Amino acid sequence: MRELCREPADHKESAAFLSHPAELLRELARRTYDLSKREALCRLIGPQQGRPYIDLVAAYQALEQWPQVLAWADDGLGQLQPRSTSQPIPG
Repeated sequence: MRELCREPADHKESAAFLSHPAELLRELARRTYDLSKREALCRLIGPQQGRPYIDLVAAYQALEQWPQVLAWADDGLGQLQPRSTSQPIPG
């Protein structure tokens, strides 16, 4: 399933639409992975999919671990695909 998720997400489509394997992997991670496994998933397929970063940042937010929230949000924004509709705002 991870191999199927390595393909870049189509950022032209609405963010609500993921491939079935990607959505299954995302739900599995949300339900069963601890934070270290979620971090590994970000490193593995985060740059192609983006969603692992969103879920990891949300998990750290829920735990109020703000340094981790900022670090992973920054890392995720830096990994966005060039054609992503979610590009960082130039500063």
